[in-house]
Amino acid sequence: MSEYRDRAVQLRATIEPHYNCCASVVIPFAGKAEIPEETLMRITANFRRGMRNGGRCGAVCGGIMVLGMFGITDDETISRYYETLNRSHHHMLNCSELLKDFREDDPSRKPFCDELVYEVIGIVEDILKEKEVLQ
Repeated sequence: MSEYRDRAVQLRATIEPHYNCCASVVIPFAGKAEIPEETLMRITANFRRGMRNGGRCGAVCGGIMVLGMFGITDDETISRYYETLNRSHHHMLNCSELLKDFREDDPSRKPFCDELVYEVIGIVEDILKEKEVLQ
């Protein structure tokens, strides 16, 4: 595991405060980006549960945020990021689509989301290494 994934595992296990999927992707990169965790916690606050309306998954949004934090905004890389996720999730990147088979109180829902957070971190790390932001 990487230090970023390890930190996300810690965040996802924390009960209070709650780290939503977006925050759990973004905050592990706070130190490298030199952005205070508290600032990122506020920025990501409304990206839970598909931006509070079942829209785009918070983990997916978090990955795009991390790439932007490091100046990676070229269309080719961003398209490749989305293509990778689309392939592994059958073109379903909205929270409501990803969680359609889970009831709100289903105990297997959180592990599903956790794994998506870790998947996004891995994709983002690969891109950051490719762009020589990470070693």
